Amino acid sequence: MVAVHRISFFLFLGITVFFAFGCSENSSGDIEPPFAELEPSGVWLGNLIYESDTANPVFVIGVITKEREVRLIGEKRQYAGPEGSMHVTAGTPILAGSLYDYQWDEAATDYDAVETVLSMSGYIATRALLLGAFHVQETDEPGSFALFYNTTYTESPNVGDLVGEWQIDDVLHEGNTVSLFISLSNVADTTRGNISVSDQLANVYNTGTIEIHYSEGVPYNVYDVSFGLNGEELAGLATFVEEMNTEGIEIPTRTLAIGATNEDGTRSFTGLAIEGISD
Repeated sequence: MVAVHRISFFLFLGITVFFAFGCSENSSGDIEPPFAELEPSGVWLGNLIYESDTANPVFVIGVITKEREVRLIGEKRQYAGPEGSMHVTAGTPILAGSLYDYQWDEAATDYDAVETVLSMSGYIATRALLLGAFHVQETDEPGSFALFYNTTYTESPNVGDLVGEWQIDDVLHEGNTVSLFISLSNVADTTRGNISVSDQLANVYNTGTIEIHYSEGVPYNVYDVSFGLNGEELAGLATFVEEMNTEGIEIPTRTLAIGATNEDGTRSFTGLAIEGISD
């Protein structure tokens, strides 16, 4: 569904030069940081690349809220952190944080997850680029990341835009389709709706909710989601991106990114859903 190509060398070089020469010197010889408070909030698309497996980057559609809660949502794993997970050093473009990596334990019960921790550091260009490196705390395995900003973030949120059926193919096992049905609980209220989930593996879902993350009138296209799965409550974030092709990242159709986990991080629901039913 998603095609990802190598980051442009010239883009990387330009960003590096920008960061290297971004500070200026005043008449007294003191170095003045030229950066206002840089903001990591947004909808982001890109890759995390593990040094041990560079041929298989992990593609994610990510959400970082104004409170710096994070969900980087992939097809088989997600990276998440509570409010305050990302920190920007004042007066600089330096970004740092720690995220939990939830990866399916396919040998266990459906949607069981193995949790590890990524320590991340890098650079930020507000509403443009997040670029840097990470290491897995448990194994010290290194890697890198590059995430590009998507303008869907500043679209007015409206649950009505998500109403209908969405599906994720080949979840956990080849041939297993997860279907998500979103409806408005009140046609006069587009800030909140219901979300029903089903799959072909006999898992038991309870109907949940989807609602805009911010108050009505705030133009940030981020949603809170929650629903029951096999007797446990899962909660997380969602967003969507329109069809696009930029910086070597191709999204061929409108895509809903949804990531949720239970309270202790032992179950993970993650996926990139497309509208309608495939043949």
